[in-house]
Amino acid sequence: MNRRAFLGSLVGSLASSAGAGLGVALARPPAVVERTVVVLSSSGMDVRFDQRELTVPTGRPVRLRYRNDAPAGSDINHNVVVVRPGRFDALIEGLQENDYSLKWVAGSPDVLGMTKVLRPGETDAIEFTPTAAADYPYVCVMPGHGDIMGMRGTLHVK
Repeated sequence: MNRRAFLGSLVGSLASSAGAGLGVALARPPAVVERTVVVLSSSGMDVRFDQRELTVPTGRPVRLRYRNDAPAGSDINHNVVVVRPGRFDALIEGLQENDYSLKWVAGSPDVLGMTKVLRPGETDAIEFTPTAAADYPYVCVMPGHGDIMGMRGTLHVK
């Protein structure tokens, strides 16, 4: 037996007996969890998202990247809020009752994720993991955008 083979056999044997003797399993590298990336943007001067429907798999981490494509100098700010299924109306009511307070929205248990407010040309991303197959509304909560002008869509989780 050459020296390299002997050392390899010795290390393997020691690692097995050390783990077994201590009642400890040797650590395995963590599994790589793939995430689904979805990209969303606004549509120029229109107060709407470029996609009204998105689809992602259940139980897989999602990275939603949003870019405010309003023209530079337009002062049209937007954001994206992902809402728990069946809670859209409650979120909008609370938003209006709280004078469109973004602090209130961020603290709502109905919110799964929320980007920062973006000026034209800016981008932000949020990450979340939808654990149940359902339709998750997404909406811009800037005053009048999602509740009156319809800047919203649906994330279908299947």
